[in-house]
Amino acid sequence: ATTDADGDDKGGLLAKPTLRDAICCVLQNAGGRSLHYNEILEKIQAKKLYVFMRKDGSVCSSSDAMQTRIRYACRTTPSIARTAYGAYGIAKESLNGSNIQDAVRPSPLGDAISRVLEDQGGSLRVKEILGRTKKYVF
Repeated sequence: ATTDADGDDKGGLLAKPTLRDAICCVLQNAGGRSLHYNEILEKIQAKKLYVFMRKDGSVCSSSDAMQTRIRYACRTTPSIARTAYGAYGIAKESLNGSNIQDAVRPSPLGDAISRVLEDQGGSLRVKEILGRTKKYVF
């Protein structure tokens, strides 16, 4: 049987950490400050939190490819918020006010569009919707 660092028996099944898990771990250890995706990559590699693999199963050594994967994971993870160009931190809450852990995939733009349409009480043209969403998103 396989055991983890605490000595708990995992029954031969150890969960392979995902890139999102590694990014969240790095950001939580950052003490509340946001990090640039280059810094996130450096910390993941230094702590060996994740191994970047290619589709053919070999280890990826391309810095550009690893950075691209980190940026994509940060953009698509609801619990991570972009704080500046290329910088990410742990999100406190989503725009719709739901709890991050309960949200499947909140979309700030989708929430803003819903608010605009609710405020209007009817249908609008796309240009009108986009013009009015700015007060909610930006």
